[in-house]
Amino acid sequence: MNVLKEGQFFSPYKTFKGIFIPFSILEIKELHIMAKVVYGVLLYHARSKGYCKETKQQTLAGFIGISRNQLNLHLNTLEKHKLIYREKPKGVEYQKHKTTCYYFYWHNSFKEHLRTDENNTSGCNMDITPNGCNMDITPNNKGIEGRTEHSFLKNKKECNDPKEPGHRSFRQEIITRDIPLDGLDPCRGKETKKDIHCPKVIKQFLDIWNKYPVRKHLKQNTIAYTKAVDDLRRLIRGNFFDGLPVDNKFKKRKFTLEEFELSISRFSKMITNILYYPKNKKFFKSMSVSDFLFLHTSIEAKSQFLFSLEHEPKFIEVDINPKLTSAIIKVFQSTIGTNYTSSLQQMDKFMMSSRRLNKYFNDNKRRLDGRFYDDKRKANVLIQSVLFDVGDKAITPGWLCSNETFNRRLPNYCEEHVWVRR
Repeated sequence: MNVLKEGQFFSPYKTFKGIFIPFSILEIKELHIMAKVVYGVLLYHARSKGYCKETKQQTLAGFIGISRNQLNLHLNTLEKHKLIYREKPKGVEYQKHKTTCYYFYWHNSFKEHLRTDENNTSGCNMDITPNGCNMDITPNNKGIEGRTEHSFLKNKKECNDPKEPGHRSFRQEIITRDIPLDGLDPCRGKETKKDIHCPKVIKQFLDIWNKYPVRKHLKQNTIAYTKAVDDLRRLIRGNFFDGLPVDNKFKKRKFTLEEFELSISRFSKMITNILYYPKNKKFFKSMSVSDFLFLHTSIEAKSQFLFSLEHEPKFIEVDINPKLTSAIIKVFQSTIGTNYTSSLQQMDKFMMSSRRLNKYFNDNKRRLDGRFYDDKRKANVLIQSVLFDVGDKAITPGWLCSNETFNRRLPNYCEEHVWVRR
């Protein structure tokens, strides 16, 4: 074999190893060239499995020399054009930093560039779905634009007679069904089109959920309804919270219909009454049953079901003494030198301290012996009682309304500096 030197001519045919980009992808004018390269990288890492998993984004980005932000931009483009589907990790998998799984959608433009050689099987005939739905993604010329054709194979017994349907030359009987591309979930296969069986016990849970002013689950052929049935089944069996970041007393616990109704009633009161927290209720009104049981977010993972089961709805503080509240804020800002009024939560602290301070002075007004204390002097007494106890520490509005302040700090300060000694 002759050793080639730099600058010599050579034939690159079957010389290099690399990634494969289908002609159909190259011909999509709306796709950026780097998005097409990213598609080829996903195909390379998917190999014969049919999906790309256990490959970090840093590895995919470094494979073609781009940043992770650029990679995500191109992945979003591919997902927008219905070429891939990303299954992101949730719950325990998210906490363990598991990688995203990438599946491939069938596109009608692929028909024009299908392989016609003997090695082509005209269909992958393999299970690439996590729940094992045995989905055979087979191209079909009878499809229409915007739809995906999926063929579900009915296996037949093989025989030696070529004229019999069971022979290999006849192939397998194919039942072709059209599934909308927007409703396809690779994890569930055809569940989006078929009404699932809902047991009577779970139907009772859903009936209770639907009678309250929350997001309804009435259509049985939706993914949200299917997921709600699965989650409620695990909630009844006692294994829903296994592996989730909740208190250990809730793990392996079977919840009853009464507990679910108690929780949803408190939750409904919280999201419909303006007198209860939270103030912004738009997000909670759109929660599904699955999100209500446990919500997976990038910031916080929380079960609103468990929270409502253990806690009554909390009232929003109403400013019954606006002048005293204003005086506390002004004295606090002049003493501490920090502006806390921009936060609604901090304003609630000021209103709570105003309400408790007014009640405290009304209960002990006989000890003033006729001396007049206006709002500014009351606010000074409250803040000085905290500073007298904690010294030079930086205090927040939460210190002014705490039980420690009104049970110990304020009474001790008043005994020494405010109340008239007889």
